[in-house]
Amino acid sequence: MSGGVSSDAGHRLGRHLSDFVGGIRQWAAAEFARRESRAEIESLERNGVLDEVLREMGMSRDDLDAIVNAGDRVPHRMEAMLAHLGLTKQYKEGVPRWAMEAPMLCRQCADTEKCDHWFKGDRKGPTDEFCPNTATFKSLLALK
Repeated sequence: MSGGVSSDAGHRLGRHLSDFVGGIRQWAAAEFARRESRAEIESLERNGVLDEVLREMGMSRDDLDAIVNAGDRVPHRMEAMLAHLGLTKQYKEGVPRWAMEAPMLCRQCADTEKCDHWFKGDRKGPTDEFCPNTATFKSLLALK
């Protein structure tokens, strides 16, 4: 084909453009959700009940900031790791403390890029180098 774009190249370009636009939409939705969460937190603060609510939930203000800034991939990563380890049933039926603590640790994780890379790779390496929930997952494996 002379002077034009091949249909294969056009298809790839269209797919990349679609992925790009999808990424922008995801970012915008996540940013909107963060702004909504911050507005709710500010409302609780103005009404003088934020610290009481956090205390009842066993959380700190730092925990709250981590949750708001964590993004929407946390549940996906958590569910993917449980499924990979064959622990979905044990986790759902497990000790309630784990049900609260594990997602919190996942939300506060500073190594989300390592986690995503691990999932995209061969998944054979140890997770204890980056995953704050490794001890929880090992405990659940022991119950298996």
